[in-house]
Amino acid sequence: MGKQGIPPGGRLAAFDIGTHSILLTVAGRGPGGRLAPVHDSARVSRLGAGLARSGGMLSEEAMKRTLGLLAELRIEAKAHESAVIVAAGTEVLRVARNADRFLAEASSVLGAEIEVLSGEREARLSWLGVSGGRYPTRPTALLDVGGGSTEYVRASGRGVLQAQTMPLGAVTLLEAAMDGPEEDETSAFTAGAVEALLAAGLAPHPKDRLVASGGTATTLAAVLRGVRTFDPKRIEGSRMGMADILGLLNRLWSLERDERARIPGMDPERVDTIVPGAVILATAMKILDAREIAVTTRGLRHGLLIESFGMSSAE
Repeated sequence: MGKQGIPPGGRLAAFDIGTHSILLTVAGRGPGGRLAPVHDSARVSRLGAGLARSGGMLSEEAMKRTLGLLAELRIEAKAHESAVIVAAGTEVLRVARNADRFLAEASSVLGAEIEVLSGEREARLSWLGVSGGRYPTRPTALLDVGGGSTEYVRASGRGVLQAQTMPLGAVTLLEAAMDGPEEDETSAFTAGAVEALLAAGLAPHPKDRLVASGGTATTLAAVLRGVRTFDPKRIEGSRMGMADILGLLNRLWSLERDERARIPGMDPERVDTIVPGAVILATAMKILDAREIAVTTRGLRHGLLIESFGMSSAE
């Protein structure tokens, strides 16, 4: 996207339009030229709901709902004095057959073009958002479990070593299991996750530091810590071991939908997708031979902001 002609001292709003949710961050330049977020907001849009069952078509209901939420978030962005809007679409808009129609209407609502990211560019921008454009001396991997896809980036002091997107997310795994043969939910989720992640070529890197971003990781961290009102400062950098994640997964599997919604820290909009999302996360950790993850609330939208301010590039 590059520099956006932002006036001196101006703020920029970045929209991440995904399969399950829309994320907004408004930011300016802080001391030392660093990114300085001033506002974060999110809405669960479920834009990709039923996509597989409809032959790859976004439903009228999902498009209308998402356009309404984009209009709400645009008002928020303007209220926080954003001078320029940048927006990106991910897996759902890569694969939907009627994505062009939605993009035209959504661009009109936002007053800005929406870039549909390739899988690799999405992964690289996510890394940029999490790392701030800095490369670690110790090999580090980022795993972002989204609604429609999972991004994996591995980097070291030499730069990005691997960046890819796998067409497997919490929503797609949930719907695939629902449409599959009659079997218990556990087996359906696990089999789907293992097949997709192994096919993508994930391999063990036991000495890597693993960072997880996305709604699945942040929700699990909030539940583990009993954070009733989501607070990024209490989630950022928190750690979860494999035993923590498996323990939460077993607990969530044993509860009915309404019981999950009452757990402190649980986002009521994620009660259906948290289990398949956690299965993807735990399965990836097992394949990567990672015993622990560090959770971050940063991600793609921060990468869009950093690149648009000209602080660094995802290329």
